[in-house]
Amino acid sequence: MDSDCDDAGALALLHALADRREAKILAVAASSLYRSSVPCIEAINHYYGRPDLPIGAPKRDAVDSHAGSKYARAIAESCETRWKANADAPDATKVYRQTLASQSDNSVVIVSVGDVTNICNLLRSGPDTHSPLAGPDL
Repeated sequence: MDSDCDDAGALALLHALADRREAKILAVAASSLYRSSVPCIEAINHYYGRPDLPIGAPKRDAVDSHAGSKYARAIAESCETRWKANADAPDATKVYRQTLASQSDNSVVIVSVGDVTNICNLLRSGPDTHSPLAGPDL
């Protein structure tokens, strides 16, 4: 959710696929450091009836456009959300690890729009409290 409204459209499309039972959303991770990304994601998830989806945000090694998205900011500022900024959300790598560890092998497809920093961080991750497996093995 950074730089333009296309990310919001992609998330809306994913929700539409989930409504048609063609996909199941397990979690959403922002790929930008832009402070309004997570609140915007949360507002969209709530609008589509999935307010409790886990949301993660990168804590390092991510893109910071410095310009941000006027669209994401407007959505974030107009909706009541748990998290007021990306910094309030859990680390995206931890959300990925926890989500993947709770699923059957080969049952998850990761869909990424934008930068793949979170996937890179997941692949670099080691065992933790969620799984004894390293990132590539999850």
